[in-house]
Amino acid sequence: MLGPMQTRMENTMSAAVYQLGARLAEAQADRAGTLLDLAARHRERGNHVGAVSVALDAVEAFAGEPGRRADALCAIARSLLTAEAWDLAGHVMARAIQDAVTAEDPIREAHAREIQGLMLFRRNQFQSARHEFRIAGLRYRMAQDTLAMKRMAKNIANTYRHQGMAATASARYQHAEVNFKQAMRVYRIALATGEFAADDASIAAAAADCESRRGNYGLARIQVDRALALLPRVDDLAIVAEVHLAECRLLRTTGDLRAAEWAGERACVAARNLRDDTLSHALLALAAVHDAQGRFERATDTECRARELMLERHRRLTDLREELNTLWRRDSAAPIAVACNAA
Repeated sequence: MLGPMQTRMENTMSAAVYQLGARLAEAQADRAGTLLDLAARHRERGNHVGAVSVALDAVEAFAGEPGRRADALCAIARSLLTAEAWDLAGHVMARAIQDAVTAEDPIREAHAREIQGLMLFRRNQFQSARHEFRIAGLRYRMAQDTLAMKRMAKNIANTYRHQGMAATASARYQHAEVNFKQAMRVYRIALATGEFAADDASIAAAAADCESRRGNYGLARIQVDRALALLPRVDDLAIVAEVHLAECRLLRTTGDLRAAEWAGERACVAARNLRDDTLSHALLALAAVHDAQGRFERATDTECRARELMLERHRRLTDLREELNTLWRRDSAAPIAVACNAA
């Protein structure tokens, strides 16, 4: 008699323990997911120290899940890229890529490699950046993500264009021409990969800049007109500023200074609330227009304002890097160690 009663009690207790464990696991997963969402909100508001702090907690929470831990590491890396903390970002992204590969998750690997490529691109390591973008593009192709494939093609083309600009700056004109041609080839592929207004406008503006640097002003005008036609469907002010900036530079080069001034002013209006250095670049382009118009005092004032904004941003980034380094030394040892041991 006692045996069946004890068996039923044991079964009941086992079921209760199982349900409690499942509930605790669900709560832990919810907590970790909430931490990632909170980190994303911090980053959107420009609070990168808060974003990294919360994401480090998420890394610790995902100690046994390499795929989701890769998401947390990518969140950290995005804030580190904004702060231009290259060494820390490189360390984190190497860990994120390894975790994504360990989890056998090609989409997470693609996201991680895309961020790694952007970091390498901004450090002028163009060939290495293209390698990461190509692998990411292959992973996105497996997932049939057309928009992401288009983005990777644009990023690859941007590496060629900037490599051509660097070659021009060092008077290696033949090398520059080869890179500009290659950039245009990839921009055409990117434009043919699906139809997305914002990305197409950004690609057309970059292609216009590329053609203008090659001296093909008529072709550059066609690309600018294509980008301008897409702007009513674009909500991203960074892309709006990019298009008007390309228009301003082209018009100044071709001698239509009045229209170039209007385009430069529109670029400044679109960029005024952006947190990057787009506004500084727009002001410098506008200063070049004023200089070409013979309005030298106004050109000097506009250029000085641009330099001041650049210096102010440099000071902010320096302070941000100091804060992030302090946070990293204080809080990252345990989570990163847990991540390495779990792998």
